[in-house]
Amino acid sequence: MTRMMVAAFAALAMATVAKAQFIDGADLLAKCKSGNRAFCLGYAAGIADALVTLREGGDVLPKGVCLPNNVVLSSVADVIARRLVERPEARHYTAGSTAMVALLDAFPCPATPKTKQ
Repeated sequence: MTRMMVAAFAALAMATVAKAQFIDGADLLAKCKSGNRAFCLGYAAGIADALVTLREGGDVLPKGVCLPNNVVLSSVADVIARRLVERPEARHYTAGSTAMVALLDAFPCPATPKTKQ
C-alpha cells in the first residue's frame, strides 16, 4: 500500500508542470555530462538528503527511500544521471521529481511486516 502511495505521489509530482522549476531533467543531465560534476553531486546530495529527512519525519510522503549507510554521493548522482539517460521521455519533468523516482527505485525501503491489531 505504501509503495502504491509513493508511486501515486511521484506520478502526480511528475505530471504537474511547475512554472517555478529551476532545472529540468535535460538541464541536469547536460550539467552532469558537461564536466560540471560539482553541480551534479550537489544536486544529488540535496535531493537525497531531502528524501531521507522526509522519510524520518513521521507521516510525510515519500517514505520509500532508504539510502544504505555506506552509499557514496557519486553513486547517488550516477543513479539519477543513469535514469535521465535511460528515460529521455522524462527529461522535461522537474529534475527533482525525476531524481526522486530514480532514488525510490534504486534505494527502496524494505517492506515492514504488518502487525496484528
